[in-house]
Amino acid sequence: MQILSDEGIIRERAITFLCNKIKLLDAELVTKEVEEYLLSECKKVLQDVTADEFVLLLTMLSSLKIAKLVHGQQAIVDMVADQADLDKPFVYTEIDNTLRILQSVKHILPHFSVYVSSARFVQYICLNIFPYIEKIPKHENSDLSLELLKVLAEMAPNAINVEKLTEVIEITYTTLLNYLPISPQDGVDQNQEEETSILFTHVECLLFTFHQLVKHQDSFISAEKHPERHKDIKLRLQYLALKNQVYIKKLNEALRNLKEAERQKEENKLKAVALRTTTNINMVVKDLFHNPPTYKVNFTLSWKEPPKEPLKNITKRPSPITFERETKFQKKDERRIYQPPGGKYSTKFQGSGMPYRGGRGGRGRGGRGSWRY
Repeated sequence: MQILSDEGIIRERAITFLCNKIKLLDAELVTKEVEEYLLSECKKVLQDVTADEFVLLLTMLSSLKIAKLVHGQQAIVDMVADQADLDKPFVYTEIDNTLRILQSVKHILPHFSVYVSSARFVQYICLNIFPYIEKIPKHENSDLSLELLKVLAEMAPNAINVEKLTEVIEITYTTLLNYLPISPQDGVDQNQEEETSILFTHVECLLFTFHQLVKHQDSFISAEKHPERHKDIKLRLQYLALKNQVYIKKLNEALRNLKEAERQKEENKLKAVALRTTTNINMVVKDLFHNPPTYKVNFTLSWKEPPKEPLKNITKRPSPITFERETKFQKKDERRIYQPPGGKYSTKFQGSGMPYRGGRGGRGRGGRGSWRY
């Protein structure tokens, strides 16, 4: 295979040609055997690729019919996990290290489900990246730490059978506390209290991730087993809820009665996203406030495009019933009088003076008429 044996421009051209060619082939030519072969060969290539090559190959594999089947999705997730070097320690000072993890996760997010677990990636981010989450440098004005929190939140619902679940929940909880405001102590002058700056999107990511993980070990914040932890999280969430409600009120006032043209302005679009963020936080807090906590909340994360509301069922107006002119109801005295058939079938009745009966019993015989790093 030329891609495996060559280096430089020839390899790059070969990968580009292959990825473009596959899209143009007829469905009959790309058989199950061909897709299985592509999957096995790409696994070899992905062991040493550049960022651009990684994107091209993953895009091609994701377009195959096999990528819609569970075993195909699992194979893609496994080869990306191997390429991402999840067994190696995370070095936050190396931007390429962070970008590789982000790039890897973003391309396989659609493949995670209740049948294809995201546990390996969730565990890696929590145990290896969370200790340095606030130290990760920005890249081209992009907040990489926030981007990691976003992909983590998107993977959290499908983190099934996490190997080190207790450790993952503990460090997620600790990281969450770093972003939650501390409730003011009794006796503190509220007027002198400095306004707490809350990073609402960070809180949404971490709170949702924690909510999705702790449901697999709900005793972690139970009042019976961990009363101090239960009290601490409850006080913080209560204070967060108060701050959150104030912000929701301000956003609603700012967005109320805006015309469609004004809503399309960048400033108002950001306010609309902020409103979705605070609303989502409110929903998770309500779930955790139950005693015991519930895990029924279901919403679209604020940075994702909300699903369009389905069109209401429109019942087609039935067309009016009309009658042809000659079939309109007629007056009694205008009804046609039955005329017996003519020809040979009625010769024997001619001149008899008796009405035609159409056979026995007075009825006729006629019946009823579904990357390298």
